[in-house]
Amino acid sequence: MRPLIVTAIFLSLAMAAPAQAADRLTAGELMRMCSSEHDVDYGYCAGYITAVADQMLAAGTAAGQRACNHEGIRSQQYVDVFRSYAEIFPKRMKDEAESTVAASFARAFPCR
Repeated sequence: MRPLIVTAIFLSLAMAAPAQAADRLTAGELMRMCSSEHDVDYGYCAGYITAVADQMLAAGTAAGQRACNHEGIRSQQYVDVFRSYAEIFPKRMKDEAESTVAASFARAFPCR
């Protein structure tokens, strides 16, 4: 019984570690991945940004931001929105990635 408990604790900690690391991702780190020549980095970038967009569609908000009328947008367009926002607001690159991506969508797809 004890080995089973130890295994369960180990697995829960192992699965929690990536989630905690993702929470600390900065917008600058995400931007570097978006600009990478490596497919894996760019895939992470596009997936992360698209996940924030999907959260905003499903829940109505992400990181306290709202965006409207962005259904049917392709992943590349979401990445382009984030990149443009990063160029306009370079000081935000030190902020947490999710809040910065959500702010870029709120600016590009405002609710009226």
